[in-house]
Amino acid sequence: MAETAKKVVEKMVFKEEAVLEWKSKVLKIPVRKVDDRKLEEAGRILKKHPEPVWIDSEHTRVDGKWYDAALLWSMHLLRQREPELEYEIQVFRIGNAAFVSLPGEPFVEGGLRIKMASPACATYIVHCTNQYVGYIPTAEAFKRGGHEVKWSRLVPEALDMIVEAAVDLLKEVFSRQP
Repeated sequence: MAETAKKVVEKMVFKEEAVLEWKSKVLKIPVRKVDDRKLEEAGRILKKHPEPVWIDSEHTRVDGKWYDAALLWSMHLLRQREPELEYEIQVFRIGNAAFVSLPGEPFVEGGLRIKMASPACATYIVHCTNQYVGYIPTAEAFKRGGHEVKWSRLVPEALDMIVEAAVDLLKEVFSRQP
């Protein structure tokens, strides 16, 4: 590996000056609303069992229905406290490379869309930055359901909002030529 790294470094071209630039934007993304029927059922479960329902004597595994009820109820409480989440996107330019900083865990499709629309020759998506907002699935994933959708706090169109804002920031940062 050292030999390969040495060959790469020998072929690298360095410039005296590189453009350094950054921009950020805060989006207000709605917290997703829990279905009324599911919320009612969650309330019934939690009223009957306010403490976790353990399915083993060692208290290492919680009953799935109780767990889902607690998850839905916590999302409902979050939305009551904070109906919109402030989501900060940051874009950094170093020469011809871009770094896009995204809180949470956006689905890879969003990162690929950002890379495809980026004016930078190399665009790197960095997630779980500054705050944790959970998974950010595609709108299509919400139709299928699954683990990540269950844990997603934001509305189904959140990833589209994030991609659009990130691409706009990239275009702004790369509008200045080196």
